[in-house]
Amino acid sequence: MFFKNVASQGVYVFAKDTSAQTPKTGDAANISVYVSKDGAAAVESNTTSTGTVTEIGGGLYWCALTQAETNADIIGIYSSSTTSNVVLDAIEIATTAGSIPKAAYGGSGGLGTVDASNRVAGIAGTANTLDDLNDPTAAAVADAVFDEALSGHTSAGTAGERLGRIPNAAAGGNGGLPTVDASNHIAGIAGTVNTLDGLNDPTAASIADAVFDEALSGHTSAGTAGERMGRIPNAAAGGNGGLPTVDANNRIAGIAGTVVNTLDEIAGAAYVEGTHALDQVASTADINAEVDTALADIGLDHLLAAAVTGPDVANNSIVAKLVSASATADWDDFNNTTDSLQANRDNQQPAANAAMVALNLDHLFTVAITTGDVTDNSFAAKVTSASATANYASFNNTTDSLEAIAGVAGGGSSTYPRTMIDTTLATVGSQVSMTLTAGSDDDNAYTDCLALFTDSVDANQKSARRVTAYTGSSKTITLESAPAFVVASGDAVIIVAEDNVPLSSGVVSTIVDGVMEDDVSSRTTADSAGKAIDTLTAVGARTNNADLNAMIGVPDTAGVTAYRNMYFVRDYKCLKDDAASRDEYGATWAKDDGTLATGVTTPTIQVVNADTQVDLIAETSMTDAGSNRFIYNATGDERMTAGQRYLVIFRATIDSSQREDVFWEGRDTTSS
Repeated sequence: MFFKNVASQGVYVFAKDTSAQTPKTGDAANISVYVSKDGAAAVESNTTSTGTVTEIGGGLYWCALTQAETNADIIGIYSSSTTSNVVLDAIEIATTAGSIPKAAYGGSGGLGTVDASNRVAGIAGTANTLDDLNDPTAAAVADAVFDEALSGHTSAGTAGERLGRIPNAAAGGNGGLPTVDASNHIAGIAGTVNTLDGLNDPTAASIADAVFDEALSGHTSAGTAGERMGRIPNAAAGGNGGLPTVDANNRIAGIAGTVVNTLDEIAGAAYVEGTHALDQVASTADINAEVDTALADIGLDHLLAAAVTGPDVANNSIVAKLVSASATADWDDFNNTTDSLQANRDNQQPAANAAMVALNLDHLFTVAITTGDVTDNSFAAKVTSASATANYASFNNTTDSLEAIAGVAGGGSSTYPRTMIDTTLATVGSQVSMTLTAGSDDDNAYTDCLALFTDSVDANQKSARRVTAYTGSSKTITLESAPAFVVASGDAVIIVAEDNVPLSSGVVSTIVDGVMEDDVSSRTTADSAGKAIDTLTAVGARTNNADLNAMIGVPDTAGVTAYRNMYFVRDYKCLKDDAASRDEYGATWAKDDGTLATGVTTPTIQVVNADTQVDLIAETSMTDAGSNRFIYNATGDERMTAGQRYLVIFRATIDSSQREDVFWEGRDTTSS
């Protein structure tokens, strides 16, 4: 049984695991119980919201309800669990609705019981049967009612109290209720008038006269009609002390002045404080004076028009905080000769100049440079020097500058030390045989040199070809192949002696054939290449011969690669990933023909703007992505700018020495 609006009650809920089809145990912390009273929306039980669901066992749980949660005739209860596949049965409860007491029967507040004789137990007195009850007659009841003393019944609103208000005297007598005479007129009224017809009956006119003739002086209670009417001026309207009136144009009459009685005619005459005439309106000057005073009251006049001193600016005001770095911002800390914007500007330039001089950056444009101004292995030294220890002293601008190099490539000055002859074409027999206007008388003087051609009509047309033969008597040069454009007599040509003039495929084939067909058995000089190859031939049973066969036609590469030791970056990539807002660099180090999977330490990257000689990325470490594949992702200010040229410099320690490789890069390309 469930009692309505009674504390210390609760419900059992049963939890079932639907996946295992078994009672769910150990789930008390995950169960929530919701209570709906008399069809209202369900809310979570106060008990479960505080986490006090108690497990009984076998999938049964006890949820205590508060007294308020039982205050309904019909209670609906459903439960849920946050544990997967756990369901709980819904419950509908009909309470006693207060009709059955909760207290123990026979006890205080409980149902009554009977004794062994089937008589109601616990009734006060000795009578315990209906036969023993007092059974008064109607007459006895009437006697008791009408004989009841009214003095014992004084509770307000009761019948006895109301009967007690009837006068305790004879009707028509002194102190008693009035009576009427034979004409049904109230008897005993003093005077002669005892009918309504004989009452005073004033007319409306007499009432109006009485109201309007009433003296207001007798009605002074605040808030009454008489008191409010007494506030109307006691003088004629339009007269001295009376209410104002309007003229024929509905304008207020009697305003001081001669012409102003409308807002449109306000003239702005000189303002006199305390006057009330509309023609005494404040002028522009008056308003300015008032505003000036108001601005001065809050110190704003010191912004532009008045000098400022310490007391003019309150501590920790916005102006004080703008100029003072003290914990308590104080204007007195501010010295305009050193702290103002102008002073800061004037002081920054010398400081910046001094910093530039300290770094020797003044030598970029304004000061001549000497070898002592450039530190070995600095950026400027490495750009200008090919030495292992980069030294600016090895740089000669007459031969190594961009202008000197461009002069050779562009058919310019012939003062470059490698220039053999700077002349023009006299005749063109074919595109591979032509005569020079000037040149050496010695045969083969220019053989294996580089001929640089520039078109006489379009200077942008240039081409370089290797000279394979030269006849001094006729000044005829023979080229390895035809230039990139059709040359003609009058075109400029510079013959340059180069260390690295590429060999023609025919010459290469001849050299390779000679090397490959050489009888190495006759090469006996110790430590010579021929002797080493002859030694390798003697161990021809070895199977590791693929690389050496491709190069020189003998087994194995052992003993050959030791003479090479070339270190360089292979598989360099730079991806401009705009979607990810970054430039992605990747590089793998190689030695000779093999990629290095191990042995590469301290890999770094440095990116320099070739136009400004300023680091875009200062030298920084790269990340090993696996198998010595090194990456670096540049973001923000480290990303390349379109239209700029950059030098990408890779460094790493390999075989106990630092190695370096350099690539050109630009924002206008996807990768190098």
